[in-house]
Amino acid sequence: MSKICIKCGLDKDDFYEGKNTCKDCYKTQSNEYREKNKKKILKKEKEYRDNHKEYYNEYSRKYRLEHRDYFLEYSKEYRQKYSNYFKNYYIVNSDKYDFLEDLIKDLTL
Repeated sequence: MSKICIKCGLDKDDFYEGKNTCKDCYKTQSNEYREKNKKKILKKEKEYRDNHKEYYNEYSRKYRLEHRDYFLEYSKEYRQKYSNYFKNYYIVNSDKYDFLEDLIKDLTL
């Protein structure tokens, strides 16, 4: 069922339920609101994160434990994929990284 948007006045089918503005107008309106109140929104988000820090830490810890195998597999694939790149980078730029001489020797062995 098509409705007429109260913002743009066009006859459209894509409306959010219970809204009289089309999705496009609603997006632009919400983006304008976010731009206008950016500092206020960031402040509220920071306060919320600070007040719920224990929950976030617990959730993160639980998620890492549940997906441990995935993270291990991903890090292993990443190291294999980019190991030659890292070795070559350190060898080429060894003059910048004098403190990494032991590491370079280990990588080239």
